[in-house]
Amino acid sequence: MKPFRFALLAAVLLALPASAEEARGAGEPVRVDRAKKPVVKEGRLLKEAAAARSLAVFKADSDVAFSEPLGSAPGPGTAAPIRVPALVGAVNIEGNVFYSLGPTTGYFTADRVANHRASGTSGTLRLELWATTTSPASGSVNGYRLGTYTLGTLQAGVHVLQHQLGDLFVFGSPPAGCYYMSLLLTEFDGSGYPYIDYVLFPNRAAFGGGSCSVTCTEDANTMCLLGGRYRVTGRWKNQYAGGAQANLSKVKLTDVTGAFWIADASTYEFMIRVNTATDNGRAWMSILTFTDVEFWVAVTDVTNGQSKEYHSDPGNRTLIFDPNTFVYP
Repeated sequence: MKPFRFALLAAVLLALPASAEEARGAGEPVRVDRAKKPVVKEGRLLKEAAAARSLAVFKADSDVAFSEPLGSAPGPGTAAPIRVPALVGAVNIEGNVFYSLGPTTGYFTADRVANHRASGTSGTLRLELWATTTSPASGSVNGYRLGTYTLGTLQAGVHVLQHQLGDLFVFGSPPAGCYYMSLLLTEFDGSGYPYIDYVLFPNRAAFGGGSCSVTCTEDANTMCLLGGRYRVTGRWKNQYAGGAQANLSKVKLTDVTGAFWIADASTYEFMIRVNTATDNGRAWMSILTFTDVEFWVAVTDVTNGQSKEYHSDPGNRTLIFDPNTFVYP
């Protein structure tokens, strides 16, 4: 279904729901929060949206004409990145970013899109709201494009003025499940629209009666760090014992550190530490090894579904350090 598109200035007097549930009712007062909550902190390259919503306008479902019944979302589709992470000094999303979804309509907005290239004119640019099964931080996304706003081309050194980018759209629901929500900036390259920048929203969204709730439960092989937010397990394959494999037992040392062992609880094979006192909006994972046996450590953030399995190759004796994967807070 073709979405309805409006510029933000034309929609600024419409009512705003703070959530999908509130979108079911009409007649709410206008709420515009102009507090600035930067998407980029400390000049880091990989951008994430602030958890607090900053500026948005939305029209209740009952005020928007659409055909009944709505079909399912078209797709699934894919979008591939030109680069990951996106680079400062190129064409970028800047400032505050927001989206809101009702049962059948949605809205998204961004403050600015700026072309920091040294010369030339960009290809046709689009902002696209996606619900995906994979995070754009991991490379190509797979999922459902819910809304698109076309900006056109942009000369080097020029930016689209803030508060002029917005899209009110009607969408069909993706299949039941839990999805990453991202705003992609895509650019026509002659054959398609790969994304050149993106914002990953901090919380995943459930569609079609699906659920995003995940919990961490401690057992002999599973530790729950940082108040239960991070679920951690370990396994290994011993190249010195004919390739024998086993899940490793755990010992939790503090709320942010733990260790894994195979035969003796006082002899650790490796340790993991979660550091949240960081400057890039990420939780840093550090895995210190005391063995050169091959092993894997799986970490899941149960609040937003992010996960990664770290692999230590046979013979490796160096620290595994990841300061970029896990969004925090």
